[in-house]
Order: sequence, then C-alpha cells, then structure tokens
Amino acid sequence: MGRLAASLALLIAVTGYAAEPSALKEHAEVKGALAVIDAWLGGMRDYENIPGISVGLVIDQDLVFAKGYGYAYLRRKVVADADTIYSICSIIKLFTTIGIMQMRDAGKLTLRDPVAKHLHWFAINERYAQAGPARIQGLLTHSSGLPREVDFPYWVDTTFPFPDRAGMIEQVARQQTLYPADTLFQYSNLGFTLAGEILVELAQQPYQQYVQERVLTPLGMTDTRPYYRKKLRGKQMAIGYSGLGRDGKRMPVPAFDTKAVAPAAGFTSTVNDLAKFASWQFKLLANQSTATAEILAANTLREMHRVHWVDQLMPVTTVAQYGVAKSPYVSGAISWWRCACRVMPLKISLS
Repeated sequence: MGRLAASLALLIAVTGYAAEPSALKEHAEVKGALAVIDAWLGGMRDYENIPGISVGLVIDQDLVFAKGYGYAYLRRKVVADADTIYSICSIIKLFTTIGIMQMRDAGKLTLRDPVAKHLHWFAINERYAQAGPARIQGLLTHSSGLPREVDFPYWVDTTFPFPDRAGMIEQVARQQTLYPADTLFQYSNLGFTLAGEILVELAQQPYQQYVQERVLTPLGMTDTRPYYRKKLRGKQMAIGYSGLGRDGKRMPVPAFDTKAVAPAAGFTSTVNDLAKFASWQFKLLANQSTATAEILAANTLREMHRVHWVDQLMPVTTVAQYGVAKSPYVSGAISWWRCACRVMPLKISLS
C-alpha cells in the first residue's frame, strides 16, 4: 500500500447479535475491537504515508463505524470522511453482474449462453475452439479464457488511453484467447466489458443509464455515479496521487474516464453508499427487504454468493473460487487508488 495515495475500504460483517446500532456500538467487545481498528488504521496511514483513507464497518445491517483518515486533497487540506468520493475500480463488477442476473431472471439470457449469441460483432481469435466458446458465466467468474484487458495501455500510460466503444470492438477482433474456456482462472476486465455490452444489447439503453435506474436509484446510492465527476475533484471527490518520489512526496494524478471499459472499472462511490449496498444484501437475504425487492430476488442473490467455479490447478492456499458475483471479497486497484468491499455472512456471538 505504500505506493497508493487514496484508499477506500469497506469491511462488512453480518452477525447474530440483534440490537439497536447505538447499543451495539456501546457493547464492550465491539468498542474494544473498533478502538483497535481505529488505532491500526491511523498508524498505517502515518507509516505508509497514505494521504487519505475512508473506512466503514456494517454489522447486522447497520453502519456502526465510519471514519476518514488524512485528506482527500492534500494541498487544500480537504479532510477525508465517509462521504468522500473515490473511484471504486472493480467493485463496479458487482453492479454489472446484478444487471446480467436481472436479465437472466427476465428470461432474456442464460448463463450458459455463448458471448457471441448476444454480441454479433464478438470475433476474437479462438485458439482453443475445440474447448467451446466463451460463455456468460465464464465472464462473471473470470474463467472464460479471455485476456485480462482490451489491448490498450490504459493502466500504465498516465494519459489513460481508454478506448471508446468502436475502438474496443476493433481491438478485440485483433486479440486471441489465452486459455481454453472454463479451465483456468484469468482475471479479465475485458470479460466484464463484454458483460456490460451484453447488458446494453438486451436492455437497449446505455450501460450507465441502466445501472443508475435499476440499481443505484432504488438503493438510494445518491453519491455513487457511473462516471468520474470532474467538477467534484478536490472537493468531495478525492484526488489520486503517484507513488512516493525520492523526495518523499506524491504528485496528484489527472482525472480519467474509462469509456468502454466502464462496466469493469468505471464508477465512483463513498463508504456511506457502499454501506447501503451491503446492508441491502443482508436485508434481502434475511427476507426483510421489500422496497428494493425488485432489484433482485433473494434466491438470485443467494445464487450469486455461492461458488460457481474453482480453478483446480491453483495451489490450495491460493485457489480461485468465484461465484457469479465475483466473490464475497471484492477489491480493485490502480496505481493511485485502492478500494475493497468485503461481505462476510458470519454469525458472531457477543457475550
């Protein structure tokens, strides 16, 4: 983390401890744990020289801890807090997956459908055609055999040359699969870019509009946007910074637009908004969510949380186990951001 400038972490747990949020926060064990977390985060920020961190903890559907450390913008000393907006990187993949599952439940696709069934232009060079085509479930579980990226240097070039849709389609036609489908794990932003394209094709509306109307607005996620809002940069929107230079300083990094890769890494959000997203999942799984039940059926969410694919060739200590919602732990990082959303459906006993 020493190279990263702005860090957004949301740690989430569901417990069997039923109480009002205020009572839960005053429980001796919880207070002790939160004090340790608070001290550790403050110390890590100082030790790693990280400009800003925002953190939240949800227990039993309630946000019991939310705090910022350091600054969202160093030069102007804009303080980081739970409403500071960060790029959430790969957490967006969860919203893309929800859209795909909505289409599945509406009968517009199956997870076993080949990608080419819904994207007529998808014409990647199949090196292992005998293994079968890349399928939708493979896109969602990173087991499709596709390359990691659309072949543009957007993660290493500081001008962030993300392709538009036409450029993405043209470049994919020049690429080839890395592995036979459904055999090996390969994290793939290209896969989720294609999943977003399938969503657009079936919904007949822009990706950002669909996710806004079908996921973000119903959940009341008012500070989550399907783009980088430049007008808020250096205000509510945290600025990313470079790695530490030899002088021990970091330089601000320009704003960026992920364009066609948005379904894999294009949104911005806050700790408070991601807490709403986590709490909704817990409520839905406990059959307590009615106002937002139209987003997903409870059984669909349970299906997303289950493991759907395991890479048998990876060492046991690092085995990739993925549900169609990626996994209970979702993180994302580029050289100036890190974000994480961890859902742990555990029962915790407090004496």
